[in-house]
Amino acid sequence: MMRHSLLTTFLIVLIIPICSTGSALTPANPKAAKITEELINKICTTTRNPSLCLHNLKPLKGNSLLPNPVAALGTSSINQALSQGNATAAMIWALYRAIEKPGARSKLRLRYYTCFVKYTDTMKHLKEAKKFVVPGNAKSVKNHMLVAVNRVDLCDDELMKASSSEASSLLEANGKLKDICSVIVAICNKVNT
Repeated sequence: MMRHSLLTTFLIVLIIPICSTGSALTPANPKAAKITEELINKICTTTRNPSLCLHNLKPLKGNSLLPNPVAALGTSSINQALSQGNATAAMIWALYRAIEKPGARSKLRLRYYTCFVKYTDTMKHLKEAKKFVVPGNAKSVKNHMLVAVNRVDLCDDELMKASSSEASSLLEANGKLKDICSVIVAICNKVNT
């Protein structure tokens, strides 16, 4: 009997300090365990496109952050990034394929091909980022998102050399993807603080 009560006392002594620390995302602080308007605003003010961020995150208000804040806040945005990336890659490929004859437009065709190669890498990193959302590894999600944005920037560099209306529509699509990625990076930054 003495051994049982000693074990119980030991466990209580260990559990009480852990539960009473009240860190920002623990059940000991239920208000902080919910997605609040204040949290959404703090995240969105640090993005490239705050209105897009608010549009993505406002529907999540009141949802639980636990057990995985990255997934709670970022799943819909990462799915949106994957969808935007796939659509843009398909647009780039279609433009590349539309220029069949070498000649005056061969430089433009090469630029589209270079962008498509960059998008292949972009999509790889977006998919890798999504894999890290499930276990809640904000640092890895952020790193993959930043590499994906870098690849899109490299595509932009190629497109800036072209003077076609198709290139401007691709630059716009790239901008949308970078806006979405900035929401995910902002989420990761906030979760890590």
